[in-house]
Amino acid sequence: MTAKKKTWMAGSSPAMTTGRNEEMKVRLGLCVALLGAALIASAARADVASFYAGRSITLVVGAGAGGGYDSWARFLARHLGRHIPGQPSVVVQSFTGAGGLRAALHIYNLAPKDGSVIGLVQATALVAPLLGTKEAQFDSERFSWIGNMSKEYSLCSSWYESKIKTVQDLFDKEFIVGGTGAGTSMETYPNVLNNVLGTRIKIVSGYNGGSDVYLAMERGEVDGRCGAALSTYKVVRPQWLAQHKLNFLLQTSLDRDPELPGVPWIMDYAKSDEQRHILQLILAPRLIVRPVFAPPGIPEDRLAALRAAFDAAMADPEARKDAEITKLELIPMSGAATAAFVTRLYETPEPVRAAAAEAMNRRDRTKVEFKAGAKPAKGKAKEEE
Repeated sequence: MTAKKKTWMAGSSPAMTTGRNEEMKVRLGLCVALLGAALIASAARADVASFYAGRSITLVVGAGAGGGYDSWARFLARHLGRHIPGQPSVVVQSFTGAGGLRAALHIYNLAPKDGSVIGLVQATALVAPLLGTKEAQFDSERFSWIGNMSKEYSLCSSWYESKIKTVQDLFDKEFIVGGTGAGTSMETYPNVLNNVLGTRIKIVSGYNGGSDVYLAMERGEVDGRCGAALSTYKVVRPQWLAQHKLNFLLQTSLDRDPELPGVPWIMDYAKSDEQRHILQLILAPRLIVRPVFAPPGIPEDRLAALRAAFDAAMADPEARKDAEITKLELIPMSGAATAAFVTRLYETPEPVRAAAAEAMNRRDRTKVEFKAGAKPAKGKAKEEE
């Protein structure tokens, strides 16, 4: 009996058929994987929405009402919630004291680690652990970083009627500034300038906030203040700018403010690499001056949702219009980028940290007195701005 011959369709071969089968399996597997990932993402989003629906998020701000941080916190509260699954409301809670350290400690140690509490505190507080501040018993790398709303160009400024008119006056005359307590930029920056550059700045401490310092400037109690930015004055004292009531003496930030090209820059007065490295670490917080974060260890899906909501809010045309109207300068940084920035700060060599800490904490070159009725804060500062 003659065996039948096998025939193949034109253009086909056993190898080609096998290859096509394998390709189909790969495609099918990829489709299944993508579908699974989509289902998981959808389920995670549903879980996040279920958690936040009908809930309020507490936004802890480390400063009192009426200042720059409070303005930024209320701006964020107006726009963040609608971009979070479940659309929770966002309620601002003022948590003053120690220049933001008290708020940072509360968020780190006591706030629920479920994504229901987030924070906005002074960036100086977040680098305080690197600089030997005893009260800063936390690790900023462990915070759940959501993003940063802006960077800032810090200044030392004097009232227009003050005897201090130019940067040279900082070296030749006693410049009296108001402060709210050790650890805030209002007192840290003058102390650093005295220790590193040799200026002659005296601090009158014990004011309850930046607004009180501004009143003291108007009354002639102090010559001015350090640690505020042009953007802050635009928000809290725009009339001063319109009426030319400030002398901008020195830019105390790592970048020059493009709006103030003629104002002297601190880095031009550093006389050595060591001084430049010290100033770079101390001034770094100005690059993440409006940081937003949650406690360590919140669920990853909620952190991802908060980060995505933050990015969306910063790009939202309605939010940008609001920022323009309220004169808040949005220069946002993502949560991942903010976390990476903090990690780089923590990689600063120990000798530089120690030198910067000494520059911040050494007090024998700075005269400090306390305003009437104020008491020394024993290392703890009150809120800024």
